[in-house]
Amino acid sequence: MTKELIKTKKQMKEWLKMDSVHYQTQIGPFWKVLKYNLIAHPCMDQKYTWKYVKTLRHVEYHTNNPGTYHMICRLYYLWKLRRLSYKTAIQIPPNAVGPGINLPHFGAINMNENSQVGRNVTIYSGVRLGWKNPGEPCPVIGDNVFIGTGTNIIGDVH
Repeated sequence: MTKELIKTKKQMKEWLKMDSVHYQTQIGPFWKVLKYNLIAHPCMDQKYTWKYVKTLRHVEYHTNNPGTYHMICRLYYLWKLRRLSYKTAIQIPPNAVGPGINLPHFGAINMNENSQVGRNVTIYSGVRLGWKNPGEPCPVIGDNVFIGTGTNIIGDVH
Protein backbone atom coordinates (compact mmCIF):
# COMPACT_ATOMS: atom_id res chain seq x y z
CA MET A 1 0.00 0.00 0.00
CA THR A 2 1.51 3.31 -1.05
CA LYS A 3 0.79 6.54 0.75
CA GLU A 4 -1.54 8.86 -1.10
CA LEU A 5 -0.58 12.51 -0.83
CA ILE A 6 -2.64 15.63 -1.35
CA LYS A 7 -0.69 17.69 -3.89
CA THR A 8 -3.26 20.05 -5.41
CA LYS A 9 -6.06 22.22 -4.08
CA LYS A 10 -8.51 20.28 -6.27
CA GLN A 11 -7.34 17.02 -4.72
CA MET A 12 -7.73 18.50 -1.21
CA LYS A 13 -11.32 19.49 -2.03
CA GLU A 14 -12.04 15.98 -3.34
CA TRP A 15 -10.66 14.41 -0.14
CA LEU A 16 -12.69 16.82 2.02
CA LYS A 17 -15.79 15.93 0.01
CA MET A 18 -15.15 12.24 0.67
CA ASP A 19 -14.57 12.98 4.37
CA SER A 20 -17.69 15.16 4.65
CA VAL A 21 -20.00 12.21 3.89
CA HIS A 22 -19.61 11.21 7.55
CA TYR A 23 -20.25 14.71 8.92
CA GLN A 24 -23.61 15.63 7.41
CA THR A 25 -24.57 17.66 10.49
CA GLN A 26 -21.65 20.01 9.76
CA ILE A 27 -22.35 20.47 6.05
CA GLY A 28 -25.10 22.63 4.62
CA PRO A 29 -26.70 25.99 5.30
CA PHE A 30 -25.23 28.04 8.13
CA TRP A 31 -28.49 28.14 10.10
CA LYS A 32 -28.86 24.35 9.96
CA VAL A 33 -25.31 23.74 11.21
CA LEU A 34 -25.75 26.38 13.92
CA LYS A 35 -29.05 24.82 15.04
CA TYR A 36 -27.48 21.37 15.27
CA ASN A 37 -24.44 22.64 17.17
CA LEU A 38 -26.60 24.54 19.67
CA ILE A 39 -28.99 21.69 20.48
CA ALA A 40 -26.73 18.66 19.87
CA HIS A 41 -26.40 16.09 22.59
CA PRO A 42 -22.85 16.23 24.00
CA CYS A 43 -22.17 12.64 22.94
CA MET A 44 -23.08 13.39 19.34
CA ASP A 45 -21.03 16.54 18.90
CA GLN A 46 -19.22 16.27 15.56
CA LYS A 47 -18.27 19.92 15.36
CA TYR A 48 -14.75 19.42 16.67
CA THR A 49 -13.99 16.14 14.92
CA TRP A 50 -15.00 17.72 11.58
CA LYS A 51 -12.83 20.75 12.32
CA TYR A 52 -9.97 18.38 13.14
CA VAL A 53 -10.35 16.47 9.85
CA LYS A 54 -10.55 19.70 7.79
CA THR A 55 -7.48 21.12 9.49
CA LEU A 56 -5.59 17.84 9.04
CA ARG A 57 -6.29 17.95 5.29
CA HIS A 58 -5.03 21.54 5.08
CA VAL A 59 -1.84 20.55 6.93
CA GLU A 60 -1.33 17.68 4.49
CA TYR A 61 -1.83 19.91 1.46
CA HIS A 62 0.61 22.57 2.66
CA THR A 63 3.14 19.97 3.88
CA ASN A 64 3.25 18.29 0.47
CA ASN A 65 3.94 21.51 -1.44
CA PRO A 66 7.15 23.58 -1.43
CA GLY A 67 7.48 27.32 -1.10
CA THR A 68 7.28 30.10 1.44
CA TYR A 69 3.51 30.52 1.15
CA HIS A 70 2.92 26.83 1.90
CA MET A 71 5.44 26.90 4.75
CA ILE A 72 3.63 29.81 6.44
CA CYS A 73 0.22 28.18 5.91
CA ARG A 74 1.58 24.85 7.18
CA LEU A 75 2.78 26.50 10.40
CA TYR A 76 -0.62 28.15 10.93
CA TYR A 77 -2.57 24.93 10.31
CA LEU A 78 -0.17 22.88 12.46
CA TRP A 79 -0.79 25.33 15.30
CA LYS A 80 -4.55 25.03 14.74
CA LEU A 81 -4.31 21.22 14.54
CA ARG A 82 -2.42 21.09 17.84
CA ARG A 83 -5.09 23.20 19.56
CA LEU A 84 -7.83 20.93 18.18
CA SER A 85 -5.80 17.91 19.27
CA TYR A 86 -5.88 19.20 22.85
CA LYS A 87 -9.68 19.60 22.64
CA THR A 88 -10.43 16.28 20.97
CA ALA A 89 -7.54 14.08 22.23
CA ILE A 90 -7.03 12.97 18.61
CA GLN A 91 -3.46 12.69 17.37
CA ILE A 92 -3.30 11.71 13.72
CA PRO A 93 -0.12 12.72 11.88
CA PRO A 94 -0.30 14.29 8.41
CA ASN A 95 -0.30 11.94 5.41
CA ALA A 96 -1.18 8.87 7.51
CA VAL A 97 -4.87 8.48 6.63
CA GLY A 98 -6.56 8.21 3.25
CA PRO A 99 -9.74 10.03 2.22
CA GLY A 100 -13.11 9.21 3.73
CA ILE A 101 -12.03 9.06 7.38
CA ASN A 102 -14.84 8.83 9.92
CA LEU A 103 -14.20 9.85 13.54
CA PRO A 104 -17.66 9.52 15.15
CA HIS A 105 -16.50 10.49 18.65
CA PHE A 106 -13.56 12.46 19.88
CA GLY A 107 -11.19 11.10 22.49
CA ALA A 108 -7.89 9.24 22.70
CA ILE A 109 -6.91 8.35 19.16
CA ASN A 110 -3.13 8.04 18.90
CA MET A 111 -1.39 7.11 15.69
CA ASN A 112 2.30 6.75 14.95
CA GLU A 113 3.51 8.81 12.01
CA ASN A 114 4.78 5.65 10.27
CA SER A 115 1.38 3.92 10.39
CA GLN A 116 -0.70 3.88 7.23
CA VAL A 117 -4.49 3.84 7.05
CA GLY A 118 -6.43 3.43 3.80
CA ARG A 119 -9.63 4.94 2.43
CA ASN A 120 -13.05 4.99 4.11
CA VAL A 121 -11.88 3.95 7.57
CA THR A 122 -13.96 4.44 10.73
CA ILE A 123 -11.95 4.96 13.90
CA TYR A 124 -13.69 5.11 17.28
CA SER A 125 -12.16 6.58 20.43
CA GLY A 126 -9.54 4.77 22.48
CA VAL A 127 -7.57 3.54 19.45
CA ARG A 128 -3.80 3.31 19.25
CA LEU A 129 -1.73 2.43 16.17
CA GLY A 130 2.03 2.22 16.49
CA TRP A 131 5.22 0.27 16.83
CA LYS A 132 6.18 -2.18 19.56
CA ASN A 133 9.69 -0.79 19.87
CA PRO A 134 11.10 2.40 18.30
CA GLY A 135 12.25 1.84 14.74
CA GLU A 136 10.22 -1.32 14.17
CA PRO A 137 7.51 -1.50 11.47
CA CYS A 138 4.11 0.04 12.13
CA PRO A 139 0.63 -1.21 11.21
CA VAL A 140 -0.75 -0.88 7.70
CA ILE A 141 -4.55 -0.76 7.62
CA GLY A 142 -6.37 -1.25 4.32
CA ASP A 143 -9.50 0.32 2.86
CA ASN A 144 -13.06 0.11 4.27
CA VAL A 145 -12.01 -0.92 7.79
CA PHE A 146 -13.82 -0.38 11.10
CA ILE A 147 -11.58 0.05 14.17
CA GLY A 148 -13.65 -0.16 17.34
CA THR A 149 -13.28 1.46 20.74
CA GLY A 150 -10.24 0.45 22.78
CA THR A 151 -8.38 -1.25 19.93
CA ASN A 152 -4.59 -1.32 20.09
CA ILE A 153 -2.85 -2.30 16.85
CA ILE A 154 0.84 -2.55 17.63
CA GLY A 155 3.70 -3.75 15.45
CA ASP A 156 3.97 -5.11 11.94
CA VAL A 157 0.27 -5.80 11.30
CA HIS A 158 -1.33 -5.66 7.83
